[in-house]
Amino acid sequence: MDLDSHAALVELLDVGVTLHDADGGLVHANAAARALMAELAGLAEVVAAAIRERRPRHTALAGRSGAVAVAAAPQLDATGAVRRVVCTLREASQGRERERLLTATFRAMAEGVAVHGPDGAIRMVNPAAERILGISFDESTRRTAVDPRWRLIDAQGEPLRAQDIPSEITQRTGAPCVDVRIGVHRPDGSRAWLSVNTAPVLLDDEVRPAAVVATFQDITAVRETQQALERSRNEFKRVVDVVPGVIFEYVLADEGAERFTFVSARARELVGVEAERVLADAQALWDRVLPDDLPQVRRSLAASARALGPWEQRLRLVGGAEGPRWVHGRAVPERRAGATAWVGVLVDVTEEVRLAETLREAQRLDVLGDLAAGIAHNFNNLLMVTQPNLESALADAPEALRGRLGDAVRATQSAAGLVRRLMELARPERDVARRREQVDLAGVVREVTALMLQAFDRRIRLEVSTPAGAAWADGNRSDFDQALLNLLLNARDAVEGVAEPRIEVGLESARGEAVHRLHVRDNGSGMTEEVRRRIGQPFFTTKAPGRGTGLGLATTERLIRGWGGRLEVTTAPGAGTTFALVLPAVAPPVPAGAGERAAVPRLRGTALIVDDEPAVRRSLAVMLRRLGMTAEEATSGDEGLRALASAPGRYAVVLLDLSMPGRAGAGVLQRLRAQEQAPPIVVVSGDVLEDAPLAGAAAVLEKPVSLARLAGCLARLVPPGE
Repeated sequence: MDLDSHAALVELLDVGVTLHDADGGLVHANAAARALMAELAGLAEVVAAAIRERRPRHTALAGRSGAVAVAAAPQLDATGAVRRVVCTLREASQGRERERLLTATFRAMAEGVAVHGPDGAIRMVNPAAERILGISFDESTRRTAVDPRWRLIDAQGEPLRAQDIPSEITQRTGAPCVDVRIGVHRPDGSRAWLSVNTAPVLLDDEVRPAAVVATFQDITAVRETQQALERSRNEFKRVVDVVPGVIFEYVLADEGAERFTFVSARARELVGVEAERVLADAQALWDRVLPDDLPQVRRSLAASARALGPWEQRLRLVGGAEGPRWVHGRAVPERRAGATAWVGVLVDVTEEVRLAETLREAQRLDVLGDLAAGIAHNFNNLLMVTQPNLESALADAPEALRGRLGDAVRATQSAAGLVRRLMELARPERDVARRREQVDLAGVVREVTALMLQAFDRRIRLEVSTPAGAAWADGNRSDFDQALLNLLLNARDAVEGVAEPRIEVGLESARGEAVHRLHVRDNGSGMTEEVRRRIGQPFFTTKAPGRGTGLGLATTERLIRGWGGRLEVTTAPGAGTTFALVLPAVAPPVPAGAGERAAVPRLRGTALIVDDEPAVRRSLAVMLRRLGMTAEEATSGDEGLRALASAPGRYAVVLLDLSMPGRAGAGVLQRLRAQEQAPPIVVVSGDVLEDAPLAGAAAVLEKPVSLARLAGCLARLVPPGE
């Protein structure tokens, strides 16, 4: 039946029918078709496809009220050319009730829904999409998915390429997209973040989608919350990373299972293992605790769990060559289901512990310094008696006894030097430079080694080499005697047990360097690197109790450093040890015409000796009489002041001890300084600190005092004798 001759019949159909010419133009549409076409878009494209392909086309198009099923059938002439196209249009729903249900569901969905045509244009959106996108239905249907006004960005905030838009991917590939995160800009300038899902609409005979349905959720608030959480995490990580320690959460179940649920990144720095290893196995941390400390840590954790009180513990971790590391832990517990959890921190307190040990050592040295001051005072008082008597005996002795008496005088001087060295070690502020003199190191080597030859075991082979002439250095003779003696005694102990013990002492003057190098080499057991590093540390010794105090090398290093030199050490286990004293060389001294070598001068006048030690007063009185002076004695500071006040102008000089019971020498000095015609005051003491209150003193002599030193001092202060 010809369609043109039955137009009236076509008008009666409830199925939409349209007639199109060979070019796709609309020739006729019945009433049902006109009703559907009023809200239908895309029919022309379906007709054009049927003409182009010369075969029927079936598809679904989106209308205002729902989907419309379209069938376009081309009619061909005898030559096979398209003469016209007949299309039928019917609503896709199977009933009005179902249509209304689908429409209501579409409009009520909280998710946004947009239907894209084959060209990417938006055919339909629901109210949720209008709300989320901030754009009306009419405005949205005038845009495509790639419209630049959307200003789409990806999850990282970078512009989204057209080929990466989810609806375009589905239209191109026919594959759905799931949970693609994109950002879209609304017309009001705000930005919404969407989670987009797409699915293709495929008809039975179609390969490419006839449409693409996109659903999307507004995740702007979720994304902002996630970003805020990420910022909080980053802030927490930055805080944790700068905390000087390891923050942790430790959970101990009631049945004994344990785990670390959080360990900050500085675990490697402090504990020595990565945080990941501790999180995987709690034992990785406990293995780093010294075995002696671990039981106490376990007990303190158990006590904290029972009382739910803070846990605090100081423990040691396995360290490197410098020894264990000290860690202070503190945590607060809380009960959880069947377990106790602690949140706390471990802090490295190694330096604090070492500082405390150093402070205790300094306090001990202060005590030793006070003890040494008392020893020095008493010992020097004894030497003050011994030395003048030996000097007096030496001056009157026959030639046969002069050598032995000379050795005794030098021994007394060395003993006084030893006491001074102990004081300098205990009191670093002492001024050693004021006893500076030029010393022949070659003479020091010859005299000290000669003494040691008599004292050493005969099995020890002592080899000595010195230059033919003198080797002058700036310093103090007793200092150098003491330093070399310390090195020789250490070498003697080092070769103990060696089959053929040998000690070599050599003195060389390095040409072009203006230094002298005095070395002591032994073939003993040598030292490890750890022991070598501790050389010079006071009271450190590897000797058995009673065999050494640890002061020898510490004293030697301090003495040599005080005179501008240095101590060098070469050693290895089993290879012996070589100590070398490197000292600046100086020019030979100008021969003295006075002082120790000058003839004893004759003086006149009366001296007042103020000292609480009777033997010291008697020794000073003997020396004063040898100089031609008379001497009077006072046993205390107050007695001395009374004697001076009772006879103004009587005394030519006052010899004053600083350390006395009652009013000490400093108090006497202060009183005399206020007098206009006070006699010159010479302080004679065994321990004179640099900061001692000596204002007003004419001179200072350290005990023991030789006759020559006393004479040289008084010669500048009292009238000469006749």
